[in-house]
Formats: sequence, C-alpha cells, structure tokens
Amino acid sequence: MLKPKKIKFKKLQNKKTKKLFSYQFSKEINFFIQRSVFLVSKESGFLTSKQLEIGKKLIQKLLNKKGKTFIKVFPHTPISRKPIGSRIGKGKGAVSFWVSKIYFGQQIYEIKDVFDSNSLIKVKTNLSKKFPIKLELKTNFKIKNN
Repeated sequence: MLKPKKIKFKKLQNKKTKKLFSYQFSKEINFFIQRSVFLVSKESGFLTSKQLEIGKKLIQKLLNKKGKTFIKVFPHTPISRKPIGSRIGKGKGAVSFWVSKIYFGQQIYEIKDVFDSNSLIKVKTNLSKKFPIKLELKTNFKIKNN
C-alpha cells in the first residue's frame, strides 16, 4: 500500500470535496512519448492507495504481464476517521487511509510497449468500473474499436 514515509503534519484539516479543475493538468503535456499509453482522468476526484494498487494489478493481469505499468500519481493526503461507537469529542481520529487528489486531464497510469488495441480497451473499461472517476486512453497511435 502506498503512503508517504515522512510528513510534517500527520492530520490535515477537512476541505470541501468540490469538483477540482486544473488547467495545468488539462493541457496535453508530454502525452506523445514513444511506445506508451496513458490512462487519463476525465473528471476530478479522489483515489485511495488501495484503488491505485488494485488498478495496477488489474492492468498487469489483463495485459498478461506484457509491457510495463507505472503509477503516475501518489497519495499524499491523509484521511482520518474516528472509530465506530465512540462519542463526540476527545480529539480528531487516527489516520485511516491515504488519498491522492486527481484533477481533470491528469495522467494516472502509463503503460509501455503494448500495442494491442483490444487489450487496451479492456483495461480502460475494467478500470473505469473499479474507479469512482471516468478514464480515457491517450496515445500517439490510433486505437480501433472492434
């Protein structure tokens, strides 16, 4: 499971989970690297470290361990929860999981050395079922739907 080794503050203040939009990530920066396919977010939201790991394992399983898979985001934000049945007060709860903030157009996964269009489309559909955000494939070659 992904989490930072060392942070300055263990718990962060709660912020409103509004739909985030960043022009920095919406530009097509560096998408056309040779022989690589990017899974890009179509909307903004949060992804937990467990979801990122499950996604990587699913990609490797669907591609039959061909090519290489890289996670391009890292969970930096801690989310704290109080235990069920505890009363109000007595401080903030312990950190229960880590989250990465995903912006519109941000690269989530990079897949190298895979050119089979059917398997890439399978990866996209299966990951979009698992994730709370919509995904899109970005490549420098055309992917045909059969």
